[in-house]
Amino acid sequence: MAGEIDLRALRFLIAVSEAGSFGRAATRLHISQPALSVQVRHLEEHFGTALLKRSHRGVELTPAGELAVSEGARLLRSSESLNERIHGFASTKQSTLWFGFFANAAAELTPVLVRAFEQRRPDVNLLLREFPLTEPLMGMPDGRSDAALLRLPVDGSEQFMTLPLFAEPLVAVLPCNHRFARRATVKAEELLDEPWVSALDGSVRDFWTLKAHRHTPAHVVAERKSPAELWSVVASGRAICACPASGARYYHRPELAFVPIEDAEPSVCALAWHRDDQRPELLALLDAAEDARNRLPPELGRVGV
Repeated sequence: MAGEIDLRALRFLIAVSEAGSFGRAATRLHISQPALSVQVRHLEEHFGTALLKRSHRGVELTPAGELAVSEGARLLRSSESLNERIHGFASTKQSTLWFGFFANAAAELTPVLVRAFEQRRPDVNLLLREFPLTEPLMGMPDGRSDAALLRLPVDGSEQFMTLPLFAEPLVAVLPCNHRFARRATVKAEELLDEPWVSALDGSVRDFWTLKAHRHTPAHVVAERKSPAELWSVVASGRAICACPASGARYYHRPELAFVPIEDAEPSVCALAWHRDDQRPELLALLDAAEDARNRLPPELGRVGV
């Protein structure tokens, strides 16, 4: 069906896919469930095909829905970036820092870091820019980000300065009916023969598919670009993946099980910045990050612990 795509409806579809149900998505969006259902139905009518499969267990993306979520997320990021840049012209603040992140960023440390920076430099716009899984350097190489929150290891991070903020355990993301789903923990070696879903390559893929415990590469059966797409593949039983422990708090869904991997190397979240950037506002961000690191929320662990 021709016509412009409703970006608001796309945002609602993404929220439903991430939450796994209309009820949880409606609560997160602060709208009624019937209103949310109407918006998604209008989007399906616009495209002329079903975007979600509904069942008593919740909802799952159709192939068309997976494409709509992936490309819709990209369109929303572009729209938000344009909006932020134009509003920047009208800002009364003196300067701007672009801060790259992915998904749940630095978990519970994110608001602590942002508040610490704003207290130091209320005259600076700290503009957060979200990146997809497929850009693990968060826009740093081409200057779209002045600083970013990275998950180490990642190829190319050595060209930037990095400050490790915290480390957190890895958890296996499994379908709820998986044989390990009810386990308190699982060992890395027990997961090596499983099919995996990934959106990454290089050292990043190696880390998140537990290469340190392998003699042969992981069997990757599907590649996806967003958390919602990853969860959809896992929920279907086609593959598993791994994520930081904070993912279990931010992306809990009844069709998924998050089981700690007891002997996996922890995921390190680090602040990265350009080596030659000595602007006072950037130095204030580093100072804020140091302060935030010294006031870690209890859910997160100190680097090296």
